[in-house]
Amino acid sequence: MPKSILANFVGDLTQGLGLNINIEDSPSYTLTISGHEVQLELDNSGDCIIVSIVLGKVPSGRYREDILEQALKSNGYPPPYFGVLGYSLDADILVLHRKFHASKLSKKLVMDSIPALIQMADEWSRALGSSSVPIASKPDPSTAPNMMQILGIQQ
Repeated sequence: MPKSILANFVGDLTQGLGLNINIEDSPSYTLTISGHEVQLELDNSGDCIIVSIVLGKVPSGRYREDILEQALKSNGYPPPYFGVLGYSLDADILVLHRKFHASKLSKKLVMDSIPALIQMADEWSRALGSSSVPIASKPDPSTAPNMMQILGIQQ
């Protein structure tokens, strides 16, 4: 049986990370990339792959309001997007995610997008870990690391 679009996506990503893993079909995958648990799954329609990273718990009060205000500002910038920030009321966590339309997937898109997503996750999770509020700014693709930098490989 042919592999699903998700299995192919994860296979391309792990290959780009220099990992030789036999990917079996599964409804979701979790990879650890640069210290972040990266969840990959298909959306309900099966048309998009969602890549998600839990950034951390957001305590209630004024701090949460400030974090969510900056998250909304970050989400409101015009393209290019590194990722979209979301908040789970049930778990009080901030999540960074990005959707990839299955029909537009390519290895280049994956390898160009994941490092920027990881960079954004680093910035926001560091801020949450130190109880500071990140200041939303328009993503600048020229400052995003490449996959080799994410993996700590000197070029």
